[in-house]
Amino acid sequence: RIRTAKALIEKGVDVNSTSKGGATSLMIASERGELEVVKLLVEHQANVNAKSKNGTTPIISGAAGGHENVVAYLLDKGAKLHMAIKNGSTALMVAAERGHLKTVKVLMRQGANVQARSKRGWTPLMVAAAGGHTEITRLFLDEGAKWDVKSKAGWTALKVALKLGKK
Repeated sequence: RIRTAKALIEKGVDVNSTSKGGATSLMIASERGELEVVKLLVEHQANVNAKSKNGTTPIISGAAGGHENVVAYLLDKGAKLHMAIKNGSTALMVAAERGHLKTVKVLMRQGANVQARSKRGWTPLMVAAAGGHTEITRLFLDEGAKWDVKSKAGWTALKVALKLGKK
């Protein structure tokens, strides 16, 4: 993929062009974990903070794919940590939901907010508990996540784990 991307960029392809949904090449490469392509795009002025129509950013895409190396690189290149998709989920929430422990650790080392709230009032702890991701749940608790916070529907992390949590 890197050779093809280089050839296209050399011919003047716009690295910040978007699909109808607003996805950029950097978002796609980030979600796929294509670090060398990500680096190439950033070197050619790809916007590390671009947002798709649903609010996805390259760092959220990398977190969704569980690519901690891509996430760390994007953060180093100025990607904003606290951006969220339309439902209010941050990169930390997306990584936690999908069980990507290493990515969660990278995000937390960079200052990701363990107390962040989605539009439904869910926290990263609730998302991890709902996914049955015990190690991530423990990590959040060890980092001071509040276990007694309630979502807008009145759910706590424990209720979420019992009702929705995977075995």
